[in-house]
Amino acid sequence: METHSYFPLLLKLWTVLLLLLFEVSGSLAESYKQYYIGCYIDGNPSRRLFGNHKVNIENMSPKACIELCKSKSYAYAGIQYGVECFCGNERPLFTARTDETECSTDCPGNKEEKCGAGWRTSAYKTGLTGTPPREKLNYIGCYSDFGSEDRRLFDKFQSDFVEGQTPHYCAGLCYALGYGYAALQYNFECFCGNNHPPSERLTNDEECGLECTGDKNEKCGGHWKLSVYSTSIPDIPALGRYIGCYIDNGDKRVFNGIKKDFPSRNNPQLCVNFCLRNNYQYAGLQYGRECYCGNDELTAGLVPDHQCEMECPGDDTRACGNHWRLAVYQLTIQFRSPQYLGCFKDESSEIRLFKGYQQNFYNSLTVQSCIDICRSKGFQYSGLQYRYQCFCEDRKPPNASLVGDNNCLYPCSGDSSQICGGDWRYSVYWNGFKSESFCY
Repeated sequence: METHSYFPLLLKLWTVLLLLLFEVSGSLAESYKQYYIGCYIDGNPSRRLFGNHKVNIENMSPKACIELCKSKSYAYAGIQYGVECFCGNERPLFTARTDETECSTDCPGNKEEKCGAGWRTSAYKTGLTGTPPREKLNYIGCYSDFGSEDRRLFDKFQSDFVEGQTPHYCAGLCYALGYGYAALQYNFECFCGNNHPPSERLTNDEECGLECTGDKNEKCGGHWKLSVYSTSIPDIPALGRYIGCYIDNGDKRVFNGIKKDFPSRNNPQLCVNFCLRNNYQYAGLQYGRECYCGNDELTAGLVPDHQCEMECPGDDTRACGNHWRLAVYQLTIQFRSPQYLGCFKDESSEIRLFKGYQQNFYNSLTVQSCIDICRSKGFQYSGLQYRYQCFCEDRKPPNASLVGDNNCLYPCSGDSSQICGGDWRYSVYWNGFKSESFCY
């Protein structure tokens, strides 16, 4: 009887011990998340992402590879194909980052974790000091967010990385997703977007003083304050650049430049901007998710457009090629001389005649500067209003909105000899695209 009375107590103690062991082992596994720096493309056999040391580990896990590389005094560890562990001292360029879904191989030593894939590396820090990245991030300032979960300054994509956030990680993620800007807030939040934040929201750098969770020497925003970086990916529409559907060939590719998969986000604008960022003259979309870049002029292989009608994963209203079919875009456009179309009245502050893009130039607006910015963003028409406002639009304003030129008499803020609209009145120009028949 006396012996049995101890049994419930021993059972409770054993249960508590098991829970503690589970928590400890779980925390050890979780602790390696703070060392993760992203999924990277490793597509060059002659120059590996981490080329200093390589070994195969049968029971691979992030812990096993990190500890191996650290024991060899390396600052970075990379896992590929599920079993390959690479070590190196140079942090990979953020422009080699790719979508996290591309590192999809389960780790043999821990099926809950991913260990790279074919030519894709799950990369980690080991905790030792390595060589700084060769490229410098383009920091553009500290900006005030709108202070509401419903209205964000950057609202295209958000990823929280509580254990290991850094500007390099966030910029790489946004670059991999095709966005032009990366922003960090609250020391662990990463936001992506395509629009340069408005100058009126720029604030002192001291307000973005929170230490990053992944590197205490770097700053990751503040309370409703964003540390903003440019990824150097431009943001121009694919409008007006489509030149046709072409046959591709697995033995002899149409484009021999770089290729990148955007499994969930591919669309013409994303692919066009990616190829522009990498200085190519053509962009081609294939099989929905694939984006190809090249410089060779197309001389054959044109087929009807209906053969390139596979929906884009990032925009189901656009076509992203098909099986061995490339929807091709030309990235350089020649322009005719712009033409003044007249003075047009705006509808109201809620319903603008020009809805495509708007930017204020309080001291520097000219007719040509507005045309140039609208051209750079692929818009057919420019509208100048109230001395300093530049608007862009795809469609010609209706004739019903045309008014006399005496309604547009305000001098431009950057050149008083030129006219820049009036009160709720646009001085409208056609931007000189070779054709006004634009394809999407």
